[in-house]
Amino acid sequence: MNIDDRATTRTAVAVALLLTVAGLGAAGFTLAAPDGPTGETVLNQTEQRYAEAETLTVEATVTVSNESATKTASVSAVATDENRSRVIVESDNRSLITGTNGTAAWTFVPTTGTVTVYQNDTATTIGPLGNTTTRELDGEKPAGEYNYSEPTEPVGMDWNESDRSVELVETTSYEDTEVHVVSITHANESVDGEARLWIRTADSVVVKQRVTTPNATVVVDVAETRFNVSVADSTFQPPTADDGAAGLAPVDSTDALDAAVSFDAVALADGAFTFERGVVSRFGGTDGATAVSRYTNGSATVTLVQTDASSLPAGTANAPDEDLASDTVSTENVTVDGRTVTVATREDRVVAWWESEDTTIAVTGEIPRNRLIELVEATAPVAE
Repeated sequence: MNIDDRATTRTAVAVALLLTVAGLGAAGFTLAAPDGPTGETVLNQTEQRYAEAETLTVEATVTVSNESATKTASVSAVATDENRSRVIVESDNRSLITGTNGTAAWTFVPTTGTVTVYQNDTATTIGPLGNTTTRELDGEKPAGEYNYSEPTEPVGMDWNESDRSVELVETTSYEDTEVHVVSITHANESVDGEARLWIRTADSVVVKQRVTTPNATVVVDVAETRFNVSVADSTFQPPTADDGAAGLAPVDSTDALDAAVSFDAVALADGAFTFERGVVSRFGGTDGATAVSRYTNGSATVTLVQTDASSLPAGTANAPDEDLASDTVSTENVTVDGRTVTVATREDRVVAWWESEDTTIAVTGEIPRNRLIELVEATAPVAE
């Protein structure tokens, strides 16, 4: 298991478990602790408490660890009884917001201003300059569309409710509060893993959760849970780069773009395309800067991306990302004006990128491949 930003995304699932504890109530069989309620009784009481809430908000810290690494994230979540939710994950000076408005799921990356909307088996990505691409999911489970009633989801344990065993481990003190500790394991002993909940005895609220498997451990420490608070409908709509992006600086000229970065910014010196708008983003504050600009010839738009960050962020202005490794993409290396350029073609979109002066530069647009290569050749430093 690699602990990376994708793993951080999945920590939202662990917290979302707290939002829909109802799925934990149906266990295969129950083991009773002496002189106290059964595990099933405790879970049923918790289920009822959460199920009766019209809205629910949770503030928590999530820690994901395995033998090689540990990653911690702060998580803020809100959910309603109408299948609407919003989860904010912040870790290592980066953040990710995921949500659903009841009909579509979405993700938003504040540092890049990039929104991806998942609906009807498609994913539509909207970049900070308004550039949009849509792709088929082809069976992929989009971020935000998880079965939150399954405590096993964060670490890949595929159990169903009829196969779980529940035990009340103990009633003890946790952070000066009396709690029931409930263990959920698989009825089949060959399945190695456990979900454990710390539930306040006074009000049946989950204050801690730990999911353990041979591959990883996910711990959720809940700082605050609130029931039936008023939540605006706009909370569950995907943000835009203009109203939710952090660290994005808009620019209105290539000179302003050049002045906003430490490297020599490039521009398209092609008479048919004119500069329309641009932004500069600083990922994590220390990991370099990325300049994104959009050009138009009146009928088509082209996006130019340049970064000195350690990697070109996926989804930023539809720059090169892991999708380019799929079978639907044709990729080749060509030489353009002395530069070694990688050109990738997928359906109607062409992307070309290369290295120059310790930066990565990419040009992309829904234009013919030969025309895009001409624009690569026309790319030159603003200062020239």
